[in-house]
Amino acid sequence: MNNVKSEKTNINPNLHIPTALIKNYRLSDLALLVYGELNGLYSKHKQCFITDKALSERLNRSVASIQKAIRDLKNLGLITSKQKPNFKGRNITVPPLNAKKFLLIPVVVVRNHDLNIGAKLLYGSLYSRQKKKEKENTDKHQEDAPLIICVTKSELADELQKSPRTIRYQLKELEKNKYINLISNEGINVEITLVPLKMTSILSGSDKKSKNDIHTAIKFWQKVRSSTGTTDDCSPDNLCKKRVSTYAKN
Repeated sequence: MNNVKSEKTNINPNLHIPTALIKNYRLSDLALLVYGELNGLYSKHKQCFITDKALSERLNRSVASIQKAIRDLKNLGLITSKQKPNFKGRNITVPPLNAKKFLLIPVVVVRNHDLNIGAKLLYGSLYSRQKKKEKENTDKHQEDAPLIICVTKSELADELQKSPRTIRYQLKELEKNKYINLISNEGINVEITLVPLKMTSILSGSDKKSKNDIHTAIKFWQKVRSSTGTTDDCSPDNLCKKRVSTYAKN
């Protein structure tokens, strides 16, 4: 369960955050997500060289906040880091943690900037419950049974070490941003279904750049066409053909 699949090969990878970290350590919500990022990278590659800047971009937090979270993890012995020669980065190690239960948070949720971190952790709790229910339905040969999560706010609050009032606000935030449907929210019990996530792969920096370049070229060509009155097709394929022919002439 510790092995987090590559973002390039898996449409919907998950961060794995041991619930023992929440129960046994006084860590901020950001530190928990930073641990999930580092643990995922280290579990896959047996080494981790990610920079503070890269983490800040992934989690939409300042570099100073990321650095504080890393210091907290180091002070508790949850990670270690060793400076590489000539100050060219550091090697982060994540020692094995004896944990059997995890919060699974889809990376597509972690990367989105429309939720605060506490709501992302709550989503991870609900998502993990849904996965457990899916397995139970499969074992009972009831794959078509509705995936309704029945839980109390007190259970969620205890698992995430939050107040029931905070859980109530975060449930409303998840509902407002269309991550969940609240079937019932009366009293201490809640009934929830998760809205299916858009299973879109997460582009790497180079992929984003090349895609943006194409769209920029299209907009430029459309502008030229409108100013000159030409009717050439400015699809990506034709633009690429025009570029190839130009290189050939040169």
